[in-house]
Amino acid sequence: MPFREFLAKSSGLLTADQLFANLNSYLSSLSFEFFSYHITAAHLRKLNLEAGFFTNNFPQDWVSHYTAKGYYAYDPIILTASQREDPFHWFEVGKIADLTPEQNAYLKDLAAWGFRDGVAIPIFSAKGSTAYFGAGSKTRALALDPVDLTQIQFA
Repeated sequence: MPFREFLAKSSGLLTADQLFANLNSYLSSLSFEFFSYHITAAHLRKLNLEAGFFTNNFPQDWVSHYTAKGYYAYDPIILTASQREDPFHWFEVGKIADLTPEQNAYLKDLAAWGFRDGVAIPIFSAKGSTAYFGAGSKTRALALDPVDLTQIQFA
């Protein structure tokens, strides 16, 4: 689905569920299989994973593993996204941030679970609220140029 079609279909949607269904269609057209959205800080206060969770369609076994391992506390993708304004590919995070050994181990685990590629989209709103939007694929590396990444961020 082209970006303009996503925008046209989004106009007039009344619920978050409708908007996320339309967003899922748009992301699927770009070869994404999964996405997650959660608020990381509200009014300049950091939120834990459960408090900020909004929606995701990642495999439940991965979500359970991620939670059980406590990855949210040091996930380098989310932490880096909270300090940047531009989107980036998950596995390129080591090129833009210094990673600890446990953060490198997290990326290896992410790959071992079959994730081939993904993008991190930082989201900032009024009054010091920040959110993280991540979208990923297990089937392929994503061929996205800077315009694609900006459109995904707008979406």
